Amino acid sequence: MAITAFTRTGVVLAATVATAGLTLTSLPASADLSAPTSTTTKTVTRSPSPFPHLIGIRTGRHATYDRVVFDLRGKAPGYTVGYVKTAREDGSGKVIDLRGGANLMVRLRPAQAHRADGSPTYTGSKRIFVNDPELREVAFAGDFEGVVSIALGVHARRGFRVLTLSDPTRIVVDVAH
Repeated sequence: MAITAFTRTGVVLAATVATAGLTLTSLPASADLSAPTSTTTKTVTRSPSPFPHLIGIRTGRHATYDRVVFDLRGKAPGYTVGYVKTAREDGSGKVIDLRGGANLMVRLRPAQAHRADGSPTYTGSKRIFVNDPELREVAFAGDFEGVVSIALGVHARRGFRVLTLSDPTRIVVDVAH
């Protein structure tokens, strides 16, 4: 009988955890931000020491915007995010041909995507092809003289916003659909 009681307790506990999980899963969708509307360049200046390191790039789709998340180790860097006519690699100036009708350039400064010994801290893909409503491509554009650059190919010139999140450190770019 003790086994049966334990099993029932386990089932009730599992049902409670499952219900709690469903409730928590539904919260982020209702907590989505509205679509960003501004297309003006955004600049924030910060001076973290030591320089933070880019360790990951992720994308996601929300109801009214597409999101790119830059995962960082260390304190948040400053940034400049804005539309450019032509996306170019840092250092060489080589043109980056992106998918989409507009180019959104993200520059994190000061920041690095490598360690002191030169080994990379960002080991992900240099080009990420995306088929979200607005975001078409993410291209690593450079890690040069304390600036990490990433080019975003988007469907059209639309409103965007930049957020700084912590624990862990992230710079987020949302582009409206």
